[in-house]
Amino acid sequence: MAVPVQVDFHFYGMLHQESPWWIAHCPALDVASQGRTPEEARTNLREAIDLFIKSCTERGTLFDALRELGFAPV
Repeated sequence: MAVPVQVDFHFYGMLHQESPWWIAHCPALDVASQGRTPEEARTNLREAIDLFIKSCTERGTLFDALRELGFAPV
């Protein structure tokens, strides 16, 4: 039987400008996005991370993906 679980992730991102775009990157997940402003790039990165997590969860590959990225259970 499947049991719903709520998990909160906290990741950091890096932001830099490649004119005219702002690039936001989450090194821990190797996920990146861009925007015309720093705020838009941050928002787009949050959405990209959310889609990454949801996609992995729906396919049942989240734990494998996190393990490949260097995460380990504690």
